[in-house]
Amino acid sequence: MRLIQFETTRGTRQVGVIEGDEIHVVRATDTTRELALS
Repeated sequence: MRLIQFETTRGTRQVGVIEGDEIHVVRATDTTRELALS
């Protein structure tokens, strides 16, 4: 599984999972750190 953290055009952070050439946003968390600590 490939996880990324990116910044939106609004300046907020989001986490995504890369599958092929698509990114699926993880809605339950805003940062990879938050995800790791959960």
